[in-house]
Amino acid sequence: MSVLTTAFNAEPFIAAAVRSVLAQRGVQVEHVVVDDGSEDRTVEVARGLDDPRVRIVEAGRVGRGRALNLALEAASHDFVAILDADDVAHPDRLAVEVRALAARADLAAVGSGQLLLKGDIEPAFEPIDDAPEVRDVGGELLYYNPLSHSSVLFRRAALERVGGYDERRRALFDWDLYIRLVSVGYQLAKLRSPLVGKRTHPRQYFEGRRMVRYALECLSLQWAALGRLRRTRLNAPLLFALFLYRLVPRVFRLGVRGAVGGRARRRSDEPDQTHADQSP
Repeated sequence: MSVLTTAFNAEPFIAAAVRSVLAQRGVQVEHVVVDDGSEDRTVEVARGLDDPRVRIVEAGRVGRGRALNLALEAASHDFVAILDADDVAHPDRLAVEVRALAARADLAAVGSGQLLLKGDIEPAFEPIDDAPEVRDVGGELLYYNPLSHSSVLFRRAALERVGGYDERRRALFDWDLYIRLVSVGYQLAKLRSPLVGKRTHPRQYFEGRRMVRYALECLSLQWAALGRLRRTRLNAPLLFALFLYRLVPRVFRLGVRGAVGGRARRRSDEPDQTHADQSP
């Protein structure tokens, strides 16, 4: 089992991320950490953990997409998981996801939602059932990103079939990848229990107040997905409504979801918004 992490100036969080991988129960792991030209002590902190299961690749400032593909190239196993450098994984995450992915040949990936964490707060993960609920989410991709990128376990062969991550992109690397996987016949599945704690902080692409640019990039991706997912342009009014919705600050959107479904604390359906989506 290979876990892939790309890091850029992740010194405050990288140790906790790596430790959460090394603490996984029921699986043997290697952790490939690609440093994307950090200017702080990210590499030094990661090396200081001194564990043979951790391999560090110093790539220079190559950008998020290239760093992800370099991590994939360095991985040794057929199943590859993502964990962002500022996040932490549930200790049973990989064992549960391996069982779910191995049970169905049509799945390219399985993932979950996420617990949103402020700063260095540690997540209060709940125990996972022996047979957790899994649902297909490929049909939802036109409207939103149903999977936290930091929670996803992929079949390596599926990633290679679609050419890995699109290195030309500036953001939304995960959502674009999911759409391409589904467009060639794969399915995606989501476990009900959140299996990753996602930290929110000002350096992230969305949290850094780039809301309009983010919303426009989402709309552009969704517009292109109409053709890839074989949907008609009758969906266009809903896409524009979702564009306006994304301009609303996250705190209010989470409040609305909490009032409607009572689940805002347990998950976030936003596409990946980590530090790595930032552009200089």
